[in-house]
Amino acid sequence: MKFRIGLIIMLTFLGYSNGQAQFGYPDPKQELNLFPNPAHKEFNVSCPGLHIHGLRIFNIQGALMESSRYTVNTDDSGMRVEVEALDAGVYYLHLSTVQGDFVEKLILY
Repeated sequence: MKFRIGLIIMLTFLGYSNGQAQFGYPDPKQELNLFPNPAHKEFNVSCPGLHIHGLRIFNIQGALMESSRYTVNTDDSGMRVEVEALDAGVYYLHLSTVQGDFVEKLILY
């Protein structure tokens, strides 16, 4: 029995620079902006070009915070997350997107 292993590399056309075509992967991390950070009662996630389909918040010990403890409001420019019910401390924001999963450090005071 023979197996054929293939590798498909998908490149995205990024535009022109110095008269030459540029190909590669766009860096979604550069499109993701979490502000203000540190935050108090709410923070914003700006993500043009990213399609977020999941958001979870973990505390510093790695425990998942119940989604009932925060509210997510979305619009065309991103999302606003209200976190009044969370205690001050360090948290990790886990964002699931079509482009991959991202983790951002969030400080609440």
